[in-house]
Amino acid sequence: MKRPFLPLAMLLCLAACGSNADDTSTLLKHQAQTSAQEVIKAAPNGEWELEKALLEAKAIQSQYAIAGDDAAAAEFDNIFRQYIKEHNDTLANRIF
Repeated sequence: MKRPFLPLAMLLCLAACGSNADDTSTLLKHQAQTSAQEVIKAAPNGEWELEKALLEAKAIQSQYAIAGDDAAAAEFDNIFRQYIKEHNDTLANRIF
């Protein structure tokens, strides 16, 4: 079972440790791409698995918005969508 609090803990730890913008950007990109990969993997397993993966991705994106970083939340969404469009255009057309 996935632990949705882990990405938030990682994000807060990076912020607390005085990480620079490059570290945050790298983490954001990794999270967005990993979330997109999970959505692509879940798609063939039925609507329930697809919806679950989409909600998990949205939860990660929302952590940035909750932290007050709307630009990062938007960037997460852009990277997430672009990754799915590049790797499974049929799925992208279905969910976006």
